[in-house]
Amino acid sequence: MKRIQRSKWALQLTLVLFLALGCVFGVRMQVKAAALSAPTNVKQTDAIDSAVQIEWEPVSGGVGTKYYYIMWGDSSNLNPESSSAAYTSERKCIIEGLKAGKTYYVEVGVSTTKLVNNKIPDDVVWSKPFKAVTSPEPISSMKYVDATTSSISVSWNKVSGATAYKVKYYKSDSSKAKVKVVKTNKIKLTGLTKNSLYDVTVCPIRKDPSGKFEATAINSQGYESAKGISGLPTLTNKKVTGLDCEYFNPSVKKGEVILSWNHIKTSKYIQPDGYQYEVCKYNSNKKLVTGHTTKDYVGITSNKLKARQYYKVRVRPYVQFSNGKKKYGSWSSWDYFARCADDDVNASLVNGNVLLTWKKVAGAQSYDVLWSTSASGSYQKITTVKGTNYTITIPIPYNKVYYVRIVPNRKVGKKNYTGVINSKSFYSTNFYKYQTYSY
Repeated sequence: MKRIQRSKWALQLTLVLFLALGCVFGVRMQVKAAALSAPTNVKQTDAIDSAVQIEWEPVSGGVGTKYYYIMWGDSSNLNPESSSAAYTSERKCIIEGLKAGKTYYVEVGVSTTKLVNNKIPDDVVWSKPFKAVTSPEPISSMKYVDATTSSISVSWNKVSGATAYKVKYYKSDSSKAKVKVVKTNKIKLTGLTKNSLYDVTVCPIRKDPSGKFEATAINSQGYESAKGISGLPTLTNKKVTGLDCEYFNPSVKKGEVILSWNHIKTSKYIQPDGYQYEVCKYNSNKKLVTGHTTKDYVGITSNKLKARQYYKVRVRPYVQFSNGKKKYGSWSSWDYFARCADDDVNASLVNGNVLLTWKKVAGAQSYDVLWSTSASGSYQKITTVKGTNYTITIPIPYNKVYYVRIVPNRKVGKKNYTGVINSKSFYSTNFYKYQTYSY
């Protein structure tokens, strides 16, 4: 009987102890379940050249207000004693005072203990080191270095800390931009439209090691800073048309010539940066005069341009790069020009008729003889001759001033090139003194 009672008592005692242990174990489990865990999904959400913004997920567990601690440095060996640190009750933090184009290691910790005397509590639970990047400095220079009919090449200065460069380009008459990312400080943009202008901008970027965040160079207003060049032309494959000599000064000492041509255009944009011209003797390719102009005309004054001589001229477009180097398109066809005989004309009386003579124009194959009763009026063609003289047998009214124009001709292929008619391209004479009269 006593043994049974003792057994009952022992069983009851065992049951009490088991329940007690169960309660203690349960409390311990509750404490463990409520313990703080390290912040997760730590990520960079913004950057400038001197600061980064970090955000993370809210931390569960713990009792009371949660305080977040952030420490950062140049290496992954971070500790609260030697690293820079910050303190916040928010779930994001802006770390300032950084250098441009750099990678920083960041750890985010959590505690229910508030910061006291700028000392980080010992119970902070830290995340794993996280890498954040600052924006690189903007580009300071950019150059246009080459072009073809379907490509443009540009280069720029290397930017410290930039891991890549974002290149945007689009036709000047379009807002649709294309983007390319390169790791070098130059790019050749291909597949472009010939005879077109392009706007090109480049922005240095720095990506974090995970490739999830991209820090772009920024300007003083906080916006993406891209260096650009507007209106870069592809090399035109169009030839200059409408080439003509508008004026050839009749002075026999020094030739003054004005040449003009049609601008090469696509839509409303003028494509080339300018034009190169060269002038040669009509039967030679030796350059007498050569030069460049950004206009669709040029004035030349040279003692190499003689009065009694045919010349030929041609023009080609060019694009000019940032270093001053020029790249040329195709030459136009040759245009031939000479001045009219003008003051080289003489008149004399021969057998009652007026004999006109003039000096030969080298390269001329024939001459048109024209006359008028007004210097600036309408000139009538009398004849065309191959020599350098012509006898007027047409009756001439008494005491009447006539104006004579001798226009040289040179035919090349199917085109005839006539001498340049200036405002003074005539010879005036009063023919009455060469006539005989019977009374």
